[in-house]
Amino acid sequence: MHRIKSYNIFGIKIADISYNELLDYIEDAVKNKKRVLITYATTHTLNNVYKNSKLKNIFNDFDLIHMDGIGTFYAMRFLFGIRNIKNRTTGSDFYPKLIERAIKSKWQMFFWGDKDDVLKYINIENEGMIVCGYNDGYNYNYEDLCKNVNRSNPDILIVGLGTPLQESLVLKLRYKLNPKVILAVGDGIKVFAGIRKRGPYIFRKIGLEWIYRLYREPRRLWRRYLVGNPLLVFRIFKSKFLKNK
Repeated sequence: MHRIKSYNIFGIKIADISYNELLDYIEDAVKNKKRVLITYATTHTLNNVYKNSKLKNIFNDFDLIHMDGIGTFYAMRFLFGIRNIKNRTTGSDFYPKLIERAIKSKWQMFFWGDKDDVLKYINIENEGMIVCGYNDGYNYNYEDLCKNVNRSNPDILIVGLGTPLQESLVLKLRYKLNPKVILAVGDGIKVFAGIRKRGPYIFRKIGLEWIYRLYREPRRLWRRYLVGNPLLVFRIFKSKFLKNK
């Protein structure tokens, strides 16, 4: 594989990587038995790490951080130039592609996160994908979880506990877990279950799917979007100004 370019925003390194490159990165790790940890960076992530050095260190202990969503994409383009940042990626678009590659390559998948009522749909929705185990995100202890995962012998462990909890626990347990790839997906675990509602295509195309998500879950997401989005814009402009000063 060619070298993947990463760019530093607020102290964390975010990769400019296409869907196919990310899939190839995962495939290379599985085939060559490399241990890799992968997570994502959203607007919410960037706001969380802005002045949190402990959280920056946690994210930078991951082997790869891919962008997730329009906010991170435009932040990277504003800071590093349109010609440099070529790939706009979202988890919701990536995970179906990962499912296709997993079926084709016969990867074994273990899912940790969300509720049993969600997890039960993953096998139903993805005919041909090898699901070797589940554990919900509310009832577990670390020792039993690790034994359960390792006994199932997955190639890929999908972790959907929400950020930054999932990143902290992945690092805490990484040397006790045997999967070659550990992929943090947050609420994206619902994409694997086929129950996450997507916004209209035009909203997705122009980068406004967050408005649809806010409409569906206003109590949970209003602060993240209505406060978080303008706050990130301010912080990105401030960062650009101070860098060029």
